[in-house]
Amino acid sequence: MKVLYSCGISGNKGLFILIKKGCLVLGLSAAARQLRNSKRREWYKQNKEKQKQYNERYWEKKAEQLQRA
Repeated sequence: MKVLYSCGISGNKGLFILIKKGCLVLGLSAAARQLRNSKRREWYKQNKEKQKQYNERYWEKKAEQLQRA
């Protein structure tokens, strides 16, 4: 599979890779995206406390970064 930078599509099975600002993002086919989303929703329902902790930690770090800048 080829990787095209900045804004590219590779492959012919509905899977593409987008690389932007050093982050790798996998673009999935509609069926794969739907499956991933349903699994994530299920995980979030079962792990509400973990998700709350993740969000709090994220925003604390963001606030710290903004104060430094």
